[in-house]
Amino acid sequence: MFRRLCLVAGLLVSASVASAQPVATLTVGYTFVDWLTVNDAAVGVGDVDDQFVVYYLKEKQIGDLQSWLIFFDPLGTQAVAGEITFA
Repeated sequence: MFRRLCLVAGLLVSASVASAQPVATLTVGYTFVDWLTVNDAAVGVGDVDDQFVVYYLKEKQIGDLQSWLIFFDPLGTQAVAGEITFA
């Protein structure tokens, strides 16, 4: 069960321009992709199994406050490191 947990998961909030998408610098070989551009399946079921992709999903927006879900769901135990910027 633990291996299915996202290494990077949480509700991240940006108080800047709400339409700006986050940008990531990740470990070499990993990509940062908008979940809705590649899949519209439910998030949080542990069935993504993508070994080299970290996803982001635009969540609720209230005024200029925007929340984002960032998740990583590899097939097995795996680590990724990086920096995510919310502009």
